[in-house]
Amino acid sequence: MRELGRMFRTYCHKQHSLWPQYVPYIEWTLNNIRHESTHHTPSALFLQNNQHNPITQFIQFPHENYPVDFNKQLILAQEVQLSKSEYRKKYHQERLNPTFFKINDLVLVRTHKLSNKIDKKISKFFLLYDGPFKVKNFKKVNAYELVNPDDDTPHGTYNVNQLKPYIPPVI
Repeated sequence: MRELGRMFRTYCHKQHSLWPQYVPYIEWTLNNIRHESTHHTPSALFLQNNQHNPITQFIQFPHENYPVDFNKQLILAQEVQLSKSEYRKKYHQERLNPTFFKINDLVLVRTHKLSNKIDKKISKFFLLYDGPFKVKNFKKVNAYELVNPDDDTPHGTYNVNQLKPYIPPVI
């Protein structure tokens, strides 16, 4: 579900009513991309079917002439999931220690937008963060006063849990 939210946000954050046209594409993509948690595609694991991959028309892949044992594949996928579980546990522990910012650092602010039936806006399709904003001042150890980086107009005071560092895009 998290991946669905990411994909719909990517395609529909400007015009939320377009989401139905992306469903077939997103479904095909999720079923035919190797997932990090299993190292296999869901089509290969559950349907025992490797569907046509459009990349094969551009790249010549070696043929697999050995028989595939799906029971072994499922066992290996389960082992990969257990190791990923340990990684997620370690990552979660690291996230408990928040990042602290300095004055003039650029940050993104987590947004909490609501759905609106009249405007046909869906909360899951909004971007998760807004910004960048500049840190102007510390209110407390975990609260930062933010301003617009262009004209220093106040934006508000936010808890460190609602902020993340801004990384400018590389062009």
